[in-house]
Amino acid sequence: MYLYPIIFIVLIFLSGCSIKEPHPQSKQKNIIKPFEEVKKTPPPPPVVFESPYKKISPFENKTITLSAKEAPLSYFLHSIAKTADMNLVIGKDIDLDQKITLNLTQAPLQEALDIIMDMTGYYYEVKGNILYIKHYMTKVFKIPYIHTKTSYNSNLGGDVLGVNNNSESEGNSDNLKGEFSLKYKNPKEANDFYTQLDKNLKLLISKEGKYTLNKFTGTLLVTDKKENIKNIEKFIKQITKITNKGVLIEAKILEVVLNKNHQLGINWNAVFKNIADGTMTFTQTLGLENGVAGSVRYSSSNFNMLIQALQNNGKVQTLSNPRIRVLNGQSALILSGDIYPFWEKSVNYTTVTSGNTTTVVPEVTYTRRDVLQGVSLGVTPIIKDDRSIILNIVPVSTSIVDIVTFQDNNQIVAMAPKLNIKEAGTVIRARDNDLIIIGGLISDKKSKTVVKVPGLGDIPIIGNMFKRVENSKLKKELVILLRLRIVNE
Repeated sequence: MYLYPIIFIVLIFLSGCSIKEPHPQSKQKNIIKPFEEVKKTPPPPPVVFESPYKKISPFENKTITLSAKEAPLSYFLHSIAKTADMNLVIGKDIDLDQKITLNLTQAPLQEALDIIMDMTGYYYEVKGNILYIKHYMTKVFKIPYIHTKTSYNSNLGGDVLGVNNNSESEGNSDNLKGEFSLKYKNPKEANDFYTQLDKNLKLLISKEGKYTLNKFTGTLLVTDKKENIKNIEKFIKQITKITNKGVLIEAKILEVVLNKNHQLGINWNAVFKNIADGTMTFTQTLGLENGVAGSVRYSSSNFNMLIQALQNNGKVQTLSNPRIRVLNGQSALILSGDIYPFWEKSVNYTTVTSGNTTTVVPEVTYTRRDVLQGVSLGVTPIIKDDRSIILNIVPVSTSIVDIVTFQDNNQIVAMAPKLNIKEAGTVIRARDNDLIIIGGLISDKKSKTVVKVPGLGDIPIIGNMFKRVENSKLKKELVILLRLRIVNE
């Protein structure tokens, strides 16, 4: 009579332990939202009212005929001032005996004066009806630039444990290392804008010239010959054009829990065939076995097709959606994850002597070190003249798999994490509004799950008959999507 209750309990146990796996062909709903579309609406043209007062140039509608060989400069200047009906003021450092050969017939008066100034290297100013001829000109330049100094040591495969939080850093995230770039060093001086500007100015200015650079206000005051001022002006325009550009990087960091049919990783060849009729081009591998990096023209349809293709490989979930604006040629670091603190105990002994008594006094200190469990992404964009983007990317994925303790005299004196690190680096050439796709960062996650019959599995000793421990192993692949857009600051 006791057989039936036992059979009933066993049936309940088996039903509670059964696990239903999703059909491999079941489709997931696309829950990953595409990047926000930005509609560019041109601003309305400004309303311009014509001034009722028109400033009349003293050279307007006037011509001059000059023909002389090896004539002194004074002859030409007095002829132009007389034709323009203007007063003439000549600087004391002007060489009026400088010989000029010129032959002009009914030439516009202002063009004639410009030609003479170019031939002599002097310049002129007009104030009212006075024509000033000067040797040196003074010009003020405004150079708006953010006062930043970035530096980083590019050492792929380095230490992600970081340094002591008490260490000093100048605006950089020095607490984590080994997560940023390839093996080269970018010193702080190379990214100091005003230091580089000062070096270039010294090469462009003449021996007689001088300049004052106010780094706080971004003001440059230069006094020099006209030719040198023009060269400096061209240089300032060029660097301002370059430094005012930036790249808006919108990232989506995804994690794909691979299904049983894709345990070796995502089939990227099949993925890119589903995107824009196979227009995606993988520009460079990441140095990993299955690592890939490529770019495709961004559109909402391309993005949706990409997510659907990823879902055929496993379950897709979003880890983070950071966005950052990076100036041209500057470096930025994107971190996504959790920071775990660890402490290291150290004891220093100090000997204290009082009279005939010597005492050893221990001084205990604790040093904190931070560990990132998540993803760090180092990016450095360079915008070319054709609006293409050279992007240096170094993604690093770190996960804590175990905690190692160190004991001294049966006391724990230090704790350190055992890390699983996946890192790579590549340089990609992309265009404005391209979507960068990075994959191949595969990791394993082991877990133990206790499956038991509710109530019966909690009974001491006997409960072991109604529960079991299942060891599971999940393979995950990290996928990073970066949308690039060029912006002008």
